[in-house]
Amino acid sequence: MARNKGKRKKQTKPARQPHSQTLSPLPQKPLWRRVPGWLWAFIVCATLVVTLLEGVPWLSIDENGVLNPSNPLENLFSVTNGGYVAVTDLDAYCDISFQDKAGTHASHMGATFPHFADYLSHSGRATIPCFKAVQMNSWPSVTDADLTITITYSLYPLTYRPFRRHQSFHVKTVKSSDGSLRWVLLS
Repeated sequence: MARNKGKRKKQTKPARQPHSQTLSPLPQKPLWRRVPGWLWAFIVCATLVVTLLEGVPWLSIDENGVLNPSNPLENLFSVTNGGYVAVTDLDAYCDISFQDKAGTHASHMGATFPHFADYLSHSGRATIPCFKAVQMNSWPSVTDADLTITITYSLYPLTYRPFRRHQSFHVKTVKSSDGSLRWVLLS
């Protein structure tokens, strides 16, 4: 027994198993981590701008009816709110110019209609009282007319006077095939 004292036992190594040559794939970062930070900032800012612009009120006008078919100035125009933010305290200014067969030109005959509508929500509609601006008995002699409608409004709930906004619409008469005049929106 003395002989084995101080000697180490020989350790037998386990037989190595053959190692397969397939390498495990390196873990990849998720796509959202591979996109640069400045690109994320741009995407977030662009999304925020588009979202805010969707809410901005955008008014549009269209013909709503005719009080007197022989007088285009007695057409009813209506205003519609296309934005998601409501508008309040609507005022209208109607500026009318026209010319008759004799060449007489009347220009910038304006009429103001304060507070013609209290409130327009999303897709809300109100009639613009421009048909009250000019009362004419001899309309058939008129050959051409222009109408500029300016709508001034407040964004709900900001009714403070300096925050009021306005939009202008320009319409013009054109002769139809039967010789009557009808309105066409120019801008």
